Amino acid sequence: MSPADEAMISRCHNSTRAGLRFPVIAALLCAVSLAAPWGHAQQSVTLRPPSSTVFLEHKAKAEQGDAHAQFILGQCHALGQGVKKDYAEAVKWYLKAADQNYAEAQIKLGNSYADGLGVKRDYVEAVKWYRKAAEQNNYPEANINLGYCYAFGLGVKKDYAEAYAWCDQAAKTDKSAAI
Repeated sequence: MSPADEAMISRCHNSTRAGLRFPVIAALLCAVSLAAPWGHAQQSVTLRPPSSTVFLEHKAKAEQGDAHAQFILGQCHALGQGVKKDYAEAVKWYLKAADQNYAEAQIKLGNSYADGLGVKRDYVEAVKWYRKAAEQNNYPEANINLGYCYAFGLGVKKDYAEAYAWCDQAAKTDKSAAI
């Protein structure tokens, strides 16, 4: 830990004013809990080994409107499993699943907008999708990503209290997500 980090933590612990403690705690909570380069909590989806058969099975279900299959197809395109990697195609499938309130797809769609993968970078749109997933509860990665956006003013006005509230909700849902 750097001396600057130690000093910041010390100021947080020694301050009796909530005004200083609140932003520092919110920033620390969000910063510590973010593992990916921009701050997405990583979510893993188990996909079978790349195979055209698996891809085709999911494609048929996805084309019939199955939200889970649409999400898996988005993952296949994003990761290049069974097909050539294509972020724009991944976003297309994530959107279909997200429109059916499939939270994992909403999170991935938010990540796509935040990172500019397959779409133009748009933090306002990222926040919209993170919020939809977070409001479904039990998706701490959506809460953390939303908290991060509030902590750093990405797509929303910077608001440490709101950042803290979203990260705190993630911690209440899944303690490991906010550590």
